[in-house]
Amino acid sequence: MVAPFADDPIGVPATDIRAGVEARPPAATAPAPGEFPRPEDFGSPGQGLSPAAPPSTETGGVAGFGVPSAPAPTSLDSPGIGAPGSIPLDEPVADASEAASDAPDLGPPSEPWGISDSPVVGPPPGVAVDVAGTPAPAERGIAADPATVAMAALVSLPKASTLVFDRSLRYTVAAGRAPGHHGLKPDELEGQQAEVVLGPDWWEIYGPLYRAALDGESRSLEIWSNDGTRCYLIEVGPLRNGDEEVAGGVAVFRDVTRRKRVDEARYEAEERFELLFEQSPIGIALLSLEGRWVRVNPTLVEITGHTSETLGASSVQELTYPDDRSNDADELRALIAGDLSEYKIEKRLFHARGHVINVVFWVSVVRDRSGKPQNLIAQVQDITERKLMEQRVRALAEHDPLTGLCNRRLFEHELGMQVDRERRGTLGGRRSGEGSALVIVDLDNFRRVNESSGHRTGDELLKGIANALQERLRGTDLIARLDGDEFGVLLRGTPMHAAEAVARGLAGVVADCGLETSGRQVSCTASIGVAAIGPDTEDHESVRVAAEQAMYQEKLDKRRAYEGEEPVGTELRTEELD
Repeated sequence: MVAPFADDPIGVPATDIRAGVEARPPAATAPAPGEFPRPEDFGSPGQGLSPAAPPSTETGGVAGFGVPSAPAPTSLDSPGIGAPGSIPLDEPVADASEAASDAPDLGPPSEPWGISDSPVVGPPPGVAVDVAGTPAPAERGIAADPATVAMAALVSLPKASTLVFDRSLRYTVAAGRAPGHHGLKPDELEGQQAEVVLGPDWWEIYGPLYRAALDGESRSLEIWSNDGTRCYLIEVGPLRNGDEEVAGGVAVFRDVTRRKRVDEARYEAEERFELLFEQSPIGIALLSLEGRWVRVNPTLVEITGHTSETLGASSVQELTYPDDRSNDADELRALIAGDLSEYKIEKRLFHARGHVINVVFWVSVVRDRSGKPQNLIAQVQDITERKLMEQRVRALAEHDPLTGLCNRRLFEHELGMQVDRERRGTLGGRRSGEGSALVIVDLDNFRRVNESSGHRTGDELLKGIANALQERLRGTDLIARLDGDEFGVLLRGTPMHAAEAVARGLAGVVADCGLETSGRQVSCTASIGVAAIGPDTEDHESVRVAAEQAMYQEKLDKRRAYEGEEPVGTELRTEELD
């Protein structure tokens, strides 16, 4: 099959099909026999493309298109040549000056394109006007004859071809930068049968469009060249005469390759987005600038447990945990203002079942061509399991696996923070000068319990003492297992005299803890040291040393009190059970 655009000269400046008009303003001349008709031959403005005189079959005249059988005269005395404001074509003009006086004022020659207050619009400079009494473009800059303007517009169409055919499907007019049909130039198409020009293969495609135009229908077709490099849009429609009868048709061939490529790229991008949106393993949502859910993908529905309809009737804020609702307010404002391209934030959302889930949002903005923000795009990932794992890892790193209390690492961190707060005087609303205190609790001779009753019994006794001490303290206090048989207690907002009273209470709690093992009651006592934390405290190490020194001093005092005997504080008390 031979493509009708085999020798496509699209993009190359074409020679005007009219005689005497190329790319410069020559003197107006009548068309020679066999040439394409001039624009003047297309009837008056009131008739458009209606016939100006009965055509002759000798010169290829076409009924319904105003193409006369002989070269049109170049004066306004003859019918078939219309000018704006002219009298009907069936009434001869008596005086050329009279007709010219009825034409609208096109403005002074100095105005570009001859533009004035008149609504008449004409062709670009360089197109001659072959109408008697009308200056050439160099003098006036625009043609006064709408038929000339129409033809010049057709000639100037970029990458397009306009072919007019009569009811016998014979080409009568070829205009514009027409692509070649079987190597024919535009001026060689006149008088040729469309079926002959196109050939049987292409006529099978185009023929139905041409015949439909003669039936009064308009049709279009997009077709690619044989090598697949160019795409053409063919639009064929009827042309009617003054009586609204179909006198022929017009076929417009346009090179739409670039538009087609753009459309295909846009379509492929939309397809990729839809595929990504629907099948993404993370949640994706289109949001309004106010934070309302506009569209959500199936993964986001699964994450939140809410249906797409439920989400569409709510906003992100409504599903967000209260403490997290404004944690990205500054970032959102900066994003909409264009100061950020995207941002990431963690939030807690309410699941449809009522529990709280942890998610991370990646938020970006969608803008129109002018840069105005239109919507937000949010990618949402469920990190609830990750958060739980982090909590478990943190618990193992910061808590004692036996007792569940804080370990030394976390306790010393919190002690240091408290010392800094006391030094700065930021006590969180507590009374100035109230201070805090550190209490060190060391079990007396706990090694004997392990040696006499076993490590399992010792571990059980440690857990019992840890639970009892924790229950004795306030929620704001912090207790930790610092060593095998040593505990630390941070009494926040507690003055020294109150801390000493708490320490005595803790000693009683330890003494009251006991276990039954092998028919015996096993328990132990504790030595306790207390140190104050105030504005003069240097650091957490100094306060810890002070508390430990006080604790060791109590142990020493116990030994001295029972010199020569087993100290009460270090004895393993066992009683036979009945």
